[in-house]
Amino acid sequence: MNIAANKKAVRRLLEDVITKNKSEYLDELCTENIEVHWRNGKSSIGIAQVKEFLRIHSDSFPDFVMEITDIVAEKDRVAVRVVQHGTHKGEWEGVSPTGKKWRVWEHIFFRLRDGRIAEMWPLVDIDGRKEQLGFSSVPPGV
Repeated sequence: MNIAANKKAVRRLLEDVITKNKSEYLDELCTENIEVHWRNGKSSIGIAQVKEFLRIHSDSFPDFVMEITDIVAEKDRVAVRVVQHGTHKGEWEGVSPTGKKWRVWEHIFFRLRDGRIAEMWPLVDIDGRKEQLGFSSVPPGV
């Protein structure tokens, strides 16, 4: 277990795969049955589901960027804090493009196995994004 290599794999996922939209690297960086644990209690399992999520997200926010602000690792775990931002240029969650820019934080925990990402637990400020895009029922500041 190489902590530096684990951090590098996570950094490549966030910077190359997600920000630069290079999903072809997923097979190299992730286990075939990668599991993403969403905040609603559901999970996505497998690279194909992750690729589909990234395709939909990229269509909605083609200029999407994840800026890593902190990255910490221990044993087979990596934790990151990122700021993400983009412009709503495609349908997202059934809402037509607003053209509005947004900026929110996200924390993601990763578990790696044999140098490849096996699990992810993303926690993103979706309510903040919706509020900035103008279609949230969440009161400001909550």
